[in-house]
Amino acid sequence: MTLGEKALDQYLKNESWKEYYEKAPSDACKRCIEGEFVRSLFQDYGSEYDKDKLEATLDLEDWRWLYKWCGNNPRKGLIAEKIAELEAAAKQP
Repeated sequence: MTLGEKALDQYLKNESWKEYYEKAPSDACKRCIEGEFVRSLFQDYGSEYDKDKLEATLDLEDWRWLYKWCGNNPRKGLIAEKIAELEAAAKQP
């Protein structure tokens, strides 16, 4: 069983985490969430996840989803910055 499978097995027992993962707007977003679960359980993303590469595949809707579910922590500010960046880029001709 991979780290991702172990993390999903653990997290998806909780209905809230299950909703966060299963209703994510894209497969790319789900993969990032899976990486978050892995990091939370194992204090490392493991070799099967590259956080920067995974996040580079996310679109505005994905970032908004992550923001919605992010707790009150420094990551929420980073996500808000990414949303603002993508919104500004979308307004440019």
